[in-house]
Amino acid sequence: MKTNLHYKLIKLTNGEDIICSTDNDLSKTKKYSVIHVVDPVVVRSMRYPRGMTIIEGYVLQHWVSYATDSVFEIPLSSIVTFADIDNKMKETYLGFISEETQKMKPMLENNQLSISKEEEKDLEKILKELSKSVKEENNAEEETIKPPRGRTLH
Repeated sequence: MKTNLHYKLIKLTNGEDIICSTDNDLSKTKKYSVIHVVDPVVVRSMRYPRGMTIIEGYVLQHWVSYATDSVFEIPLSSIVTFADIDNKMKETYLGFISEETQKMKPMLENNQLSISKEEEKDLEKILKELSKSVKEENNAEEETIKPPRGRTLH
């Protein structure tokens, strides 16, 4: 018998937002002490200045990194609220789960949970470039916001 999955955004009492699938639509949660979720991912919000505006985006990450299980229990007392996700976020979530599952499968089978030295160097290079770019944008922004000399703003 095939179960219909429901895709939910769950806000936890610790402030985390997770997206997951569940076989329960969560409409009658009062009768449960825990809910079971499948393939939960945490949504990390990112905000950074770009010129005079703020750019906001998000990153999906596994809620429990490197776990071999895909089903987890969440106590109802740890949940603030939950909601259905829209189709665009559902596609993003399913794409993330599919892509990450394919990446992790060989590593889990071979007990190889680390990245290669080459991947580590590439990651360090990207992080340095990103840091440099953010510093340059912040310096440019500071120069455009400085008040005229000899005058104070009140």
